[in-house]
Amino acid sequence: MGEGGALVEWDWWTVDFGDAPAGAVGVLVGGSEPGPVYFDVGSGPDVPSTTHWSAYDGRASRPRAEALRAVGAGG
Repeated sequence: MGEGGALVEWDWWTVDFGDAPAGAVGVLVGGSEPGPVYFDVGSGPDVPSTTHWSAYDGRASRPRAEALRAVGAGG
């Protein structure tokens, strides 16, 4: 969790790789990338969600990641 309780989406980068594109960690569930995980925070119009790898832990009816994989940042 980030400051104020908000989940932070982390990407990695480092100067060690020069101009190489940055990336992130993705998950596979059932052989494909799952949709976002939604968090039940009670009533209200906003339902927080994330695709951060750590949310796919199988708790609270969330899918459990079968594998982690590298995901490019684009380009």
